[in-house]
Order: sequence, then structure tokens, then C-alpha cells
Amino acid sequence: MNPIRYAIEFRPPRTEFEIGQSLVIHVQCSNPTEVPIIIDEPKSLRYLGCYVRQEGGFVREESFGAVVAVDDNDIQRLLFLSGPSIEIGPGASHTFTEDVGQRWPHLFLPGDVVIWFRDDEDGGRKTSNTLALRVVITERSIDCLFEVVSRPPPTLNPKAVSTEDGVQMRIRGYAAHLIGKFYPALKIDSNYWDPIREPEYRASIRRANEWWERYRWTPTVQRRLAELNFTRSIDGSPPSSDGP
Repeated sequence: MNPIRYAIEFRPPRTEFEIGQSLVIHVQCSNPTEVPIIIDEPKSLRYLGCYVRQEGGFVREESFGAVVAVDDNDIQRLLFLSGPSIEIGPGASHTFTEDVGQRWPHLFLPGDVVIWFRDDEDGGRKTSNTLALRVVITERSIDCLFEVVSRPPPTLNPKAVSTEDGVQMRIRGYAAHLIGKFYPALKIDSNYWDPIREPEYRASIRRANEWWERYRWTPTVQRRLAELNFTRSIDGSPPSSDGP
């Protein structure tokens, strides 16, 4: 197990995050030992994850590294994608930034959340400091969510399925879930985009968007936004004990 220590902070400092916008985290990876350490680039580590705990205790997470399941002549194998190796000298550190608001928007639901990074290499559990944040949903957020559900879905290769494909589907499902809080009639399969049903999906998205543009400033919609921003758990998820 490598002894790297992680410290995170918002850049620039902030206490609130608007869904659909950027949320940049600055990460410092420090070597507390007296010898150099060689590791893979942290932004590609499959065992380094971003964790977000929602009010009520439910935790969502995503890993930095990607894994591809390859079907090679009916032989299944996993490819762990990694970046170049880096060396961190004794007492030195390596830093990087990640826009978690754009890369993993589905980790964030309205309310107060706590964010941390965790390294689970070799079964260990090294946890960074935590960051507290207020997540809000606005009219601009809904506009961004419509952009997400309107994008062409990822082209899936049955011979090489990547964990990143799953991330993109979860983001689409998250966007549809939040839009559905205002327009429940939105009908798309968030877990699988059936090409045969694409005209049906597109028509449903168009109707939802037209409804939104017509009613976005009405008292009913504004009241719904306020309700979502001051509820403890908008998806009814059970509490989780996972966390720092």
C-alpha cells in the first residue's frame, strides 16, 4: 500500500454549487516518507474515488480510473486504463484539478452535501479531508439538464464495454430524474437508449422542453424549485453508513 496522503480544496473557494455548472477541486497528493514514491497518474487511478454524502446519509461515488471489459473471441478480460507513472520525492507533493461538477454531475442532488476522496488500493482506505457544500437547482440548471438528455447517447461497443459508458448513462438518468420532478410525463429509458424508440424519446424530450419554456417562471414551478432546494433527500434514498 502506498503512503500517499490526499488533501482537497475548492478552487476558487466556495460554499454553494449550482447544478449544471463547474465545481473544480484542487487535489494535493503528498509523500510523507523519506524515499521517492512512483505511482500512476492519480487522475487515472481506478482505486481513487470521489465520494459525495447527501443529507440523510446516502453516499454516491465514482472512480477516477476507467475499466474496459473486452470480449476477445469469447474470452472475457478486463483492461485497467492508467496514465503515465509519476515520481513524488520525499516530502514533496503532486497536484491536479478535477471539475467534478462537469465530470460527475449525477453525484450532486439539491441540499447540503459533504465531499471527500478515498484511495482503496490493496484493500486499504485512505481518506482525504472533507468539504461541505450547499447544492442548489435553478432555472439554469434545468436548461443544462435538457442539454444532457438531448445529446446522442454513447455508442456502445459490445466487444469493449467501458465503465465510462455506464457513467454517461447514469448522468442521463440523473438529468431525466430531475426534469421529471417538474414534468413527470417525460418518457425516456434512462438506463438504455433503444434506437428503435429514439423518435419516441425525442418527441417526449421536445414536449418536456416546450412545457418548461412555457411554465418555467410560473409560481408553481418557482415553488417546486424552492421545495427541492430545501428538502433533505429528493429521491427517498436510504441512509448509508459508508463515509469518513
